[in-house]
Amino acid sequence: MPDVPQEAVTVLKSFLDAMQRSDMAGMTACITRKSLESAQFSGPPEGVRFVMGDGQMEDGQAIIMLKGYPLDAPADGEPMMQMPTVLVQEDGQWKVDINATTDRMMGGAMQDAMEQIADGMSQAVDAVGAAMSDAFGGSTPSGEDDPSWDQADLSLQADELFPLGELTRLPQTTLRVTYALGFDVPVELKSGERPKNMSEQEKADLLTQMINWYDSSFFTEWQALFEGVCASGVPLRNRLRSIRIEEAKSSDDRIVVLDGSDLVYHIDPTREDGYFSTEQLAAMLPAILAGLPARMDDATADHRSLPLAGEYPSIDSYRQKWVPRWMRRIRELIGAPVRLEVDWREAENATNVGPQLPRWGLNRVYGALAFACMDEARKEQLKQTLKTIQLDVGSSVYKKSAKYEEGKLTLGLCYFGGDTPGCHEHEIAGALAGQPVK
Repeated sequence: MPDVPQEAVTVLKSFLDAMQRSDMAGMTACITRKSLESAQFSGPPEGVRFVMGDGQMEDGQAIIMLKGYPLDAPADGEPMMQMPTVLVQEDGQWKVDINATTDRMMGGAMQDAMEQIADGMSQAVDAVGAAMSDAFGGSTPSGEDDPSWDQADLSLQADELFPLGELTRLPQTTLRVTYALGFDVPVELKSGERPKNMSEQEKADLLTQMINWYDSSFFTEWQALFEGVCASGVPLRNRLRSIRIEEAKSSDDRIVVLDGSDLVYHIDPTREDGYFSTEQLAAMLPAILAGLPARMDDATADHRSLPLAGEYPSIDSYRQKWVPRWMRRIRELIGAPVRLEVDWREAENATNVGPQLPRWGLNRVYGALAFACMDEARKEQLKQTLKTIQLDVGSSVYKKSAKYEEGKLTLGLCYFGGDTPGCHEHEIAGALAGQPVK
């Protein structure tokens, strides 16, 4: 690219490197202000890698061809699409102009790519092309108000339950929580796989060390923590079955969430960003626990339904199984019909949304509403005003959000959100009270 300034090439390379890391902040730093303000760029497409090709200068703009390949395509294969990327100078620095790039794509390069897909590319490549189109445009959520939700079976089916395996009780932490709540709530540890080269005795010794450390150091403040939860007035007796501590595979897997009647805490105590502080838990737990089901389902004991890190449940399974259950609970709680708006096509085209929705979707909405409805006056107000829940999902959503306006509760699930792509229940409850998360 002899005519293209090296500075422009460097900026585009930084943009592509950030895209590979799913680093939204790094990508936006390389984009023009006008592109960001117009919201045309909303994240990279799924399942595609880009390679820089030839470049040229046109009217002071740098035009560099990006060649897109499926992730599993050979290095010398044919590109599935070619995208002439426009870079311009802004405040003396080269930036990627998404608006101008989109105009060029729609004017010819995108059409060519779509024709290539239509002429016989695989389904996987076709999905990538759709994701590319969505990343630069977006679409409108579809509204649903299904009367059959009101008769949905609240029980999980056998194919939705997965055995937990062996759990080890944390005796001192169990006593702390039990003393605080006034009834028995076991706190159990599900440790991850140990190295295969460890002997059984070494594994047992390591497990003992972990239990002692959790009990004697990490969870020493949990009696006071759960006394605070109890003081909040959230009903827990005959609703909270257990607390399950599970190993987080990475800091992005850190989470506190309900799995039926069990409270699950994925944690990596060896990393500062691998766990929540006691203060954070104190703010989060009352509203999370408000979402407990009214009765325990014995069929779910010793089982999990939430996806683990690396598991990718389908969008269709969430739509067909999870949505009816949660919408029935929400409508029964409010005492009025409530609509749901989700762009299911956008969800299906984005890999991360499958595991995000069971963890950060309607379950969080229900907990927030249950927490808000502890105030009878607030419950009556929501019964009169709440008409629609909208979930904004997919690669077009680059930050978590929650707002309540004109009878619609809108939540944004950040596609690149790390450990908190969505809002916790207390944040959603705050949005319902006029304190949006932006």
